[in-house]
Amino acid sequence: MAIKVFIIALFIVSVVGIIALCAIKVAHHFQYLRLSNKKNPGAISDFFSRNFSNKGDAQYWKEAFWIFPLLYAIVLDEPTEALNNLKRKIKRLNVAIYMVLMVALLIVVYAAKAFPEGIF
Repeated sequence: MAIKVFIIALFIVSVVGIIALCAIKVAHHFQYLRLSNKKNPGAISDFFSRNFSNKGDAQYWKEAFWIFPLLYAIVLDEPTEALNNLKRKIKRLNVAIYMVLMVALLIVVYAAKAFPEGIF
């Protein structure tokens, strides 16, 4: 019974980790959009608090969800080093999301093989 609770807890932690990493990734997208439009990138928390200090930030907030999808490569070809650094952070977050997703899938596969009758 303790193993089942542990497996469920690990799966829940991995799902929460994926959600948190995706939220941080989108916040970096918001900073990237600000910086690419020659504005101050601000803090990551500006995305979550919706602190729109620049004109056009409401539009950047909406666009931030769609600019770098998870399954596509990110090319580091920006004219400034600050933009390339943000893209590197986003690439690292993509890799972290993939790793946590693999852990979640391994947990599910292990649970299915170890407990064919089901966890509950």
